[in-house]
Amino acid sequence: MKDFRRLLFIWFLLNSFTVGTIQAQTVDEIFSKFVKRHHTYQGTTLPYHVFTPDNYNPQTHYPLVLCLHGAGEVGDDSSAVKLNSMATVWARDSNQTRWPCFILVPQCPIGSQWTYSNIMLTVTDILDSLLREFSIDTNRLYVTGLSMGGYGTWDVITRFPDKFAAAIPVCGAGDSSKAASIKHIPIWDFHGALDNTVPVAGSRKMIAALENAGDTIVYTHCHNGNCTGLPVAVIAEKIQYGAKHLYTEYESGGHSIWNEAYNTVFLLPWTFSQSKTQVSTSTGREYFSALPGSPRLLQNHPNPFNPSTNISFSIPTGSFVSLKVFDLIGREVATVVLEEISAGSYTKQWSANNYPSGVYFYRLQAGSYTETKKLLLLK
Repeated sequence: MKDFRRLLFIWFLLNSFTVGTIQAQTVDEIFSKFVKRHHTYQGTTLPYHVFTPDNYNPQTHYPLVLCLHGAGEVGDDSSAVKLNSMATVWARDSNQTRWPCFILVPQCPIGSQWTYSNIMLTVTDILDSLLREFSIDTNRLYVTGLSMGGYGTWDVITRFPDKFAAAIPVCGAGDSSKAASIKHIPIWDFHGALDNTVPVAGSRKMIAALENAGDTIVYTHCHNGNCTGLPVAVIAEKIQYGAKHLYTEYESGGHSIWNEAYNTVFLLPWTFSQSKTQVSTSTGREYFSALPGSPRLLQNHPNPFNPSTNISFSIPTGSFVSLKVFDLIGREVATVVLEEISAGSYTKQWSANNYPSGVYFYRLQAGSYTETKKLLLLK
């Protein structure tokens, strides 16, 4: 078990090394890549900022992160983007290299709240307009928000339980009576135990309601007054095995915990691994709800594995496909697929009987499309 956790910890460090590290970019440099717009829906006009990935390719389907600011950023200026890490963390060059995505940051008018129906409906209409304008993966829409935006995050997934692939409320609260309707949505909730602005009881109540609805919660830090917390390697292990609901309560944290929350080392890898194409909490397997408009490579299953694992991929048109496995220093160790195949979804098995434990990479090439993922062999 000790060797297992050590390898798993190395695995997650490799997957997460760009998150939470010192960034060379300034906030202004990141903000310069956001474009300001206005949008009107049923008489309500909201300003918003949108970030488009560098080298945007209409043939690629990108995820999108919806960011809902707190009460201190209401109005029509740029504070909603620049004031904290809520929006900028996703836009850092180092993170965009790993996880290129769109970022939507609407701004709530003075005197309003995200939970007002006309405001939230306008926000979702902005989102829908971007889905029409850009190539965005509707199976990988994520929402996060802090303080008032934390309330808004719980509210929007309750109103639209089939729209988002994951949610990250920070220092918020919601309607616990509706927890059963959102228990299928992966949620990582953050709060400070000493929050005097939005009492931590709001998050505790929502998490308890999800647990009472039959879901397992990973308590990374505090739980019922016990703040011993989990070792990093254990958190990594639980996430790697598909943890759907996580709760992080900082024992000495007050209201302004968002920079710590958004720079949590596993947050981005966990977020971008979520997709509405994922099903079956009993098996942890993924499936394709429909053939995508571009090739797609899924995470292997099981993972970690011994000695065999399944690798699934999908291509929308017939093409020559190469699926190969490489070791940690880039040497090719196996060819899984090397042939012309027709459009469809495929699952191929790789048996590693003759290979040592460790981290490996598998790469799919189909036409001009290339994607690489990591897998972990534990013997």
